[in-house]
Amino acid sequence: MKTSHIRRNIVLYKLFILFSEPLFWGPILIISIQQLAHMTLPDIYFMEATVMVLCVILNIPAGALADIIGRKKTLIIAMVFHIASRVFFITMTSPLDAWIGNILWAFGYSLQNGADVALLYSNLNARGLQKKFSRIEGCAVGGRMLLIAFCSLAVGPMASINMRLPLYCCLPFLFIPLIVSFYMKEPVVTKKFSIGEQLRTMKDGTLYAIRKPEIRWIIGFCALLVGASKIWFFTYNPYFVIVGIDLRYYGVIFFLLNIVAWASSHWAHRIQSRLNERSCIVGMIVCVGLPILIMGVFPLAAMAYLVTSQNMVRGFMRPFTEGFMNHHINSEKIRATVLSVRSSLSDMVTVISLFCFGMMDKRLGLLNSLIILGITVLILGMTSYRRYCKLFPQSRIQSLIREAL
Repeated sequence: MKTSHIRRNIVLYKLFILFSEPLFWGPILIISIQQLAHMTLPDIYFMEATVMVLCVILNIPAGALADIIGRKKTLIIAMVFHIASRVFFITMTSPLDAWIGNILWAFGYSLQNGADVALLYSNLNARGLQKKFSRIEGCAVGGRMLLIAFCSLAVGPMASINMRLPLYCCLPFLFIPLIVSFYMKEPVVTKKFSIGEQLRTMKDGTLYAIRKPEIRWIIGFCALLVGASKIWFFTYNPYFVIVGIDLRYYGVIFFLLNIVAWASSHWAHRIQSRLNERSCIVGMIVCVGLPILIMGVFPLAAMAYLVTSQNMVRGFMRPFTEGFMNHHINSEKIRATVLSVRSSLSDMVTVISLFCFGMMDKRLGLLNSLIILGITVLILGMTSYRRYCKLFPQSRIQSLIREAL
């Protein structure tokens, strides 16, 4: 590929990432489904867990499809599903509408997941610019978080007028990544689609991920943090209600947490250059597990602001883990597939976690469930860290850091 095409793709990628998520929905995600679709919190957990099962099923075939027909085409299809999903959420009046919207989202998520990162990394790999990945990815994801932060400030006032108003505001911006996708250049030659080719690519990508120890470890680590973070996110709104935070301030809290996420994503490459990998890994485990535990033990309004700790990890994690993953994937032919295997296994853990947390919430209540979740994250996190230390001797860690930066 020409250098000019790669530069243009980097700009387009940043635009795609910037607008690829709903900008005005996060602060009222759960409460809007409860009020507009008339669903209880356990019902929402069950729905999310069921939809994540669908993601587990779709992720690997979607990744293989991207490796065969091209990441660009796959991203276009993904955005069509995302737009359709948003229409159902905007107009939802019953649980069925929420279910359909979530199922459409699952298709879009599975198609986009892996294809977007594979497109960027393949561009950089074509010109030997892999070292720039973490910086570009961090800036792209950080930019989206910064935009969501400022949009969140308007959510509370809009939701106070009409709960659907923030949802309507999300829709126009989703057309931007759809349009941007048409102008991206594919960095690798794609093949003609066939069932046989699809199955071979799925098999090769899955076996590659399973057999390589470095990939296995990062898959397990991601599954732990992604699963815990997903559960925690769905407790934000109910926790705010328990500790008596007014709806008007939801947007302010989401503004703060997204500012934190933006900063940690934007400067992820600098954080990695100042700290070694072991410190980054331990920091992420502590910043997820400990605040969850504290929020459960001390149900106070001030404790709600501990969600900013998880968002430090949210911002930092994607540049860190995606850079780690892509660094250890040596084949362009199965890059998106391997990334999708990681996502599929993470989603599987999330499914199990959501089901378990939903049952705990019914029997023990939200606060006790948060305590158990926090303890579990800390124990499993330290187990993962010990495995990392055995897999990566200190001398090897330093060489990997130098290569990544």
